[in-house]
Amino acid sequence: MRKAGAAVPFMDRRLPNPEDRQAHFSAVRKPLPGDATVGEASRSTDAVVDRG
Repeated sequence: MRKAGAAVPFMDRRLPNPEDRQAHFSAVRKPLPGDATVGEASRSTDAVVDRG
């Protein structure tokens, strides 16, 4: 149980820039309707991060 008033950090707080955040959120949504496998979604995010 959390203490009252404890902060809950955003899951993306360590992503370096908005482009990385958008790629992450897009990749998370793709496997849900079957548009991509988890591996494909992960690779698409890795490609954005690798570009720097």
